Amino acid sequence: IIDPEYHYESVNVENQESNESSVLWWTKRLIIMRKRFKAFSRGTFEIIHNDNSKILSFVRKFGDETILVVVNLSRFAQVVNLNLTEYAGYTTIEMFSGNEFPQIKDQPYLLTPSLHHCYWFQLKKEEKKEDLIEMKIPEMKINAASCSALLDEEHKPAFEKILQAYAKKCRWFGGKGRKFREIKISHIMPVSSKENCAKILFLDISYSDGQFETYVLPVTYIEEKDAVDIIKENPNSAILNVELLDEKGVIIDAVYEAQFRADFLNLFGSRKKMKKSDIEILPKCGQKFSQKMLKDMTIPESTVMKAEQSNTSIVYGTTHFVKLFRRIDEGVNPDVEIGEFLGEETEFENTPQFLASLSLFKKGKFHGVLGLMQEFTANQGNAWDFTLDELSKYYEKVLAKKNEIPLPAIPTVFNVNESEIPNDLTELFGGIYLEMAELLGKRTGQMHMGIASAKTRKDFAPESFSKLYQRSVYQSILGLVKNTLLSVNAKSKELPKKFQDEVKYILDNKAQIMKTFQPMLMSKFSAKKIRIHGDYHLGQVLFTGKDFVVVDFEGEPARTLSERRIKRSALRDIAGMLRSFHYAAYGSFILLPNYTQENIELLQPWAELWYSYVGGIFLKSYLETVKGSSFIPSDALEIEKLLKVFIMEKAVYELNYELNNRPDWLFIPIKGIESLLEPDISSEKKEDLSE
Repeated sequence: IIDPEYHYESVNVENQESNESSVLWWTKRLIIMRKRFKAFSRGTFEIIHNDNSKILSFVRKFGDETILVVVNLSRFAQVVNLNLTEYAGYTTIEMFSGNEFPQIKDQPYLLTPSLHHCYWFQLKKEEKKEDLIEMKIPEMKINAASCSALLDEEHKPAFEKILQAYAKKCRWFGGKGRKFREIKISHIMPVSSKENCAKILFLDISYSDGQFETYVLPVTYIEEKDAVDIIKENPNSAILNVELLDEKGVIIDAVYEAQFRADFLNLFGSRKKMKKSDIEILPKCGQKFSQKMLKDMTIPESTVMKAEQSNTSIVYGTTHFVKLFRRIDEGVNPDVEIGEFLGEETEFENTPQFLASLSLFKKGKFHGVLGLMQEFTANQGNAWDFTLDELSKYYEKVLAKKNEIPLPAIPTVFNVNESEIPNDLTELFGGIYLEMAELLGKRTGQMHMGIASAKTRKDFAPESFSKLYQRSVYQSILGLVKNTLLSVNAKSKELPKKFQDEVKYILDNKAQIMKTFQPMLMSKFSAKKIRIHGDYHLGQVLFTGKDFVVVDFEGEPARTLSERRIKRSALRDIAGMLRSFHYAAYGSFILLPNYTQENIELLQPWAELWYSYVGGIFLKSYLETVKGSSFIPSDALEIEKLLKVFIMEKAVYELNYELNNRPDWLFIPIKGIESLLEPDISSEKKEDLSE
């Protein structure tokens, strides 16, 4: 290499190649990223004006690609304001990490690049999601001084039609794909005794198939001038523009109003039950709840979590976490029930402390749960994000050392021994993550032991398996497999060509798949059934930086409350977590932008290796923790057979889900199914599925 000042220099390329932090690898990653976007080579070039002469900023466009480049030409850190008003409303995504930066607005965009630093941002226009961002807000003129007239006999029918359209656009509404018959406001409950306070509407929604559901929608009226900022920050909050006799305003979902959130928190500490007509809201306080604490406390600033789907969660500073259940199902909510039991009757500490709940009564009888309050748990995100970060480091190491470390034999999750893992593999995996997988297995075992510790409580006491129960599980799985394979067969020709051979292979081996479930029809299992988490995966576990906290015991939202409270094998939760590890290992190729197709082909067997060792360490740690417990078979072969049943069931369910929602992810459940088939069958197909 010729240097203009010092002439000849030597660089050991082999050393650079084996060091994932070297300039060579940095340059490789830069080139890979550049090749992924045609805008870099073919796009238009547009200078973006800024207020700092030491900063170069420009945008390149090609097709639907818009890329912003910001370069600090100085040897010192700089502050720059970019004129990006043309792109107001766009989301900025840092291309190497995939992290979202603040959304661009109608004001200068502030960045603080370090010395000689360069930002590459992908600009994405806000998509038309299922909310009201792109929808015109309905308007209504009322010949009255107060918006309460909306709920009188004259205006109520029109308001209900508006609520029907609004519900269909909300993320928390689960009936989007169903045909409405009608929506009725059955009950109205003021959230406090204050004048003009928010109202909680109970919406009875009936469908054309004869079924009905009850949803909760808190609403409040805000004057037009005060609503601007709320709607700008939360476009899906606006329900209706209202013109009254003397003023104009907006009816919004009250969770986006700070006053409602404060009033809702106070409901949990109220000594009185709130009653309106034939419904009552009654707080139930836990042992750790202090009414004096809530009374004396200055209610901290609250925020609505944006990632929620079926429910709405509110965080109050660093003290309280409150969940508003949007759909009110009749019966005991397992999220409240299990959380309260673990927090008050067991020694399991790795779940948020239960503080209080809001129970709903109709005509004097318990009907359901409206809200849940827990202690806030400080965390660094969930275990899914933590795992993706670790996988990114792992794959970088593999690519850097591919010529040094040959791919070893890949064990199954059932025969991994962490003491026998070679040092070079431990270094690749990241010793800390292996320790965390072991810790997660331990915490999962402690959770199950806590749930199973209630010997006298009928709802929690362990129960024996029966042949009748095992046959019912088998029939349920049989129905799932048949329906899934019918859907796969019907849509197989519509799938990308890269998946068609693999899908045909799955269809041709239906008998082999069904053979996996045969143990359910054999002898009765020796273990007992217990209450379980029900929807256990890496996204349901918070990572604190040194430990894990299990959250969301609600179970699968698609199931009824009675189904979610049924006792099942604890190994169902383990199967769910193992599938989550598998999804992380292969999903990284889709979620992380740093891999070429050549990289992916090389990394796929290493992904399987990572899954086998990490999943195996998690499983072994779990089994060591629960050893001797009544809910786990004492025979290792029986454990393996049961786990294979539940892992295969989960993989088939995922196959159906991805087929209908994310076809690009199909290769993950396909690989999961293949790995569980007989060796002579699964080894026939080793082609790459992720091209």
